[in-house]
This record gives sequence, C-alpha cells and structure tokens, in this order.
Amino acid sequence: MIYIADYRNHRIIRWKIDENNGQIVEGGNGQGNKTDQLSFPTDVILDENNKSLIICDSGNRRVVQSSLENHKHKQIIISNIKCAVLVMNQNEDLFISDQERHEVKRWRKGEKGEGTVVAGGNGKGSSSKQMHYPMGLVVNKVGDIYVADERNN
Repeated sequence: MIYIADYRNHRIIRWKIDENNGQIVEGGNGQGNKTDQLSFPTDVILDENNKSLIICDSGNRRVVQSSLENHKHKQIIISNIKCAVLVMNQNEDLFISDQERHEVKRWRKGEKGEGTVVAGGNGKGSSSKQMHYPMGLVVNKVGDIYVADERNN
C-alpha cells in the first residue's frame, strides 16, 4: 500500500497496489483543525510498529498520529511546527523539517517537548550552519542525515 498526503484536498489517501481507486483514510472533511480534519498535509509515514500513520499537518502547524486500528484514536504528538517532511529511523526516532524555522529536529522515541535541532537552526540563510526551506529529508541506517535545502539549491 501507498499513503499519499493530498495537500490541496486536505486528506490522506491509501492506495493499494493494482487497484484503480484510492481510499480516504484521514481528513477529507474539508480544511480545518478539528480531529477529523487536516490543513495542507505535506507528508505521511506508516509507523508499522505502532500501527499508525504519522502526518505532517502543515497548515495546522502540528504532527498528528492516527491509529490504523481505531480511526477515532488520533493525537497531536508535536505542536507549533511548520512541518514539511518527516522520517522515522530504525530506532523509531522522528526527524522533521521545519519550514518556518529553517531547521531539522529529532525527537527520540517517546520524547516529548521541543526536540533537538540536528541541522540548521541558526535562522534563514546560506551559510554552512543555516538553511532556507529544508524540504527533503533522508536518514540512513548509520544515522547520517541528508537534507534538500530548497532555496539554497
């Protein structure tokens, strides 16, 4: 299965291989900030261990976790972040690029709060310690972080 963040339609679609139609699994109730709504979702990942989806709900400045087993069980796991992309490593640490703060942060499994800046975080710019809209993100098995820094090319 493939999960797609449908940005302009404020929803997450699940598409099964070899099928002609996807199924709305989150959002799809118009743009908004209620528990059954999303606002410009930019990314979604499947957390197989916790049987849930983790969604960058960018327009609402939050990251939401939604159970695949009980669609009514949703929780905001990170607030106050203009999330662009998220990645989970093999340790279940969550890495998120923040478009507004021009940084990438890490939340270790089970960690609450502000997270730890692992790239950027020194304001918008083009120096080696700055970013300007980090939009792509990969974390490999040994912990190296690769960031596509959009406006710095």
